[in-house]
Amino acid sequence: MSNQNKFRAWHKIEKIMCDVDVLRKKGAFLVGVKKGEDQYSERTVAIAPDNGRFCPMEDIELIQFTGLRSSDGGCHLPVEDAYFGDIIEFYNTEGRRFVKEIKWNNDLMCIDLGELPYYFYHESGYHQPSKIQFQIIGNIYQHKKLLEL
Repeated sequence: MSNQNKFRAWHKIEKIMCDVDVLRKKGAFLVGVKKGEDQYSERTVAIAPDNGRFCPMEDIELIQFTGLRSSDGGCHLPVEDAYFGDIIEFYNTEGRRFVKEIKWNNDLMCIDLGELPYYFYHESGYHQPSKIQFQIIGNIYQHKKLLEL
């Protein structure tokens, strides 16, 4: 796992996931949102470049990088950074498929993948999320239905 502080943001109004380029107390410069007027310091500044704009904190939900990265599973898939709220897919040693949301557990101070069968979580050596070979298949903002499968 990495100690890198990295964020992305869910834009609540435009309903899109964006990369965070610059993070400030009052908001963040997001890459991927529609070009428009920046709201900063109680005045409108029309300096937004083509690839994004500054958005106030009330318009976005910051999502932190977990330090985990997906695996290519030998399939030459792109390796992706995993963020809290991502939905991942992984298999146990018997080939049983699991689809889980990556969450933070405040009580245990660790990443929580929800309830897993005891044998899977303890006996298979997957008691550390960093040891699981997984693929990111979505996130809770855009693909919540994946958790219902």
